Amino acid sequence: MPISFDLPEVAKLDIKVAEVESLIWQKEQRTYQVTLDSHFSELIECTNPQCSGGGVSIGPIIREIVGRRSEDVDEAKSCSAMEKSGRRCMHAFLFSGKVQYKK
Repeated sequence: MPISFDLPEVAKLDIKVAEVESLIWQKEQRTYQVTLDSHFSELIECTNPQCSGGGVSIGPIIREIVGRRSEDVDEAKSCSAMEKSGRRCMHAFLFSGKVQYKK
């Protein structure tokens, strides 16, 4: 489902979302740039071939950041799924960037 960022209090949103193999090694797999004009699905899917339908839901995270009125973003969220083997997926998503609010 496409997500639109209806954030009337935000003047500028520029957040990088980097998928990494794990929070320990942080080997980057792919990145996304999220802005007010971005057209993303609600879910950024995990690239781990052993992961069973995981990823991260970015809408709630962006709304939480704005709800706190955070200007500097530096957050990490683990993949939401399990691997086919039954263990938790080790991939994670790192959110970093800036939010500017309207005066």
